[in-house]
Amino acid sequence: MYFSSREDEADPESRKLVAIAGGVLAVAGLVLMIWPTTGVVTISWLLAGVTLVLGCVMVYVATKLRRFKKHIGKPS
Repeated sequence: MYFSSREDEADPESRKLVAIAGGVLAVAGLVLMIWPTTGVVTISWLLAGVTLVLGCVMVYVATKLRRFKKHIGKPS
């Protein structure tokens, strides 16, 4: 993403995305420098939330695949 935005004929949306991501990361870095313990707790909560959502998505996909397998396995 970074290198694609540095090209001469880079897409303006790509440059905008890199600028937004850089701004968000700079703010996050400042927060971690000013309040390190709060930042660590926040990162832990975010990691836990992402893990929970990913686990739910994996269970959902597994059940869908099981149903799909049963559906495909039946002769018509």
